[in-house]
Amino acid sequence: GGFPNVAPFDVFEIAWALWNLSFIPDLKKNGKLKPHLDFLSNAWKPKQGIGFAAGYSVKDSDDSGLVYDTLLRFGIEKDLASVLLYEEKDYFRCFDLEANPSISANIHVLGALGQAGLDRKNASVQKVLRFLSKARGSNPFWVDKWHSSAYYATAHAVIACAGIANDQVAESVDWIVRSQNSNGSWGTYLMTAEETAYSLQALWVWNEKVARVNKNVMKKGAQWLVQNMDKPYPPLWIGKCLYSPHLVIRSAVISALELTG
Repeated sequence: GGFPNVAPFDVFEIAWALWNLSFIPDLKKNGKLKPHLDFLSNAWKPKQGIGFAAGYSVKDSDDSGLVYDTLLRFGIEKDLASVLLYEEKDYFRCFDLEANPSISANIHVLGALGQAGLDRKNASVQKVLRFLSKARGSNPFWVDKWHSSAYYATAHAVIACAGIANDQVAESVDWIVRSQNSNGSWGTYLMTAEETAYSLQALWVWNEKVARVNKNVMKKGAQWLVQNMDKPYPPLWIGKCLYSPHLVIRSAVISALELTG
């Protein structure tokens, strides 16, 4: 695939990989993850948050939200004020002076707020939910400016909302189930291991926290994923051009297979 518009992006790569792996219960005890968790923890700046790279001065809510969520999943708590400082009147900005808000950044902020123990009564949580409702419109899914697939943003929204605002994503869960290909895969433009992994993650979380998902749906998805996990990952991420962050995608695939295997 193409190169991303920025390099290095060590925080992004490590954080998204650890977030994917955090769903695997026994993995939280694995000492091999500690250096990576320490890296994220040390890169965090109180009352600022974090950016896509440890050496990058500009911070953003997308990385800050997901890193906060990820570290707390592993028992490391940072200041929630660093996430809340990105709050605007109607949504959470990703970057200062941005032209339009990011859907996935708001989803990751919601994940951080939920991980911090805030519920639907919280004003900031309500703000994100209103923004997501408006951004989705009449569709059962979301598409964000950082990723060309609807399954990325939608799966992350299901995970963030499950147990907090189930009604917000119930239709999205049905859409994921309905849009599964006959061979068990998922894909917006073509069948991909990446999108199949995201779908399986979302369905597993929904099954664990909210309501039962047809086991055959996840079984077929896992079977297809096993057979196709080692094929090249098509570039679906947007950074001036399309690119493929291999380790991030690979971690999602491993996560999905561990959860559904």
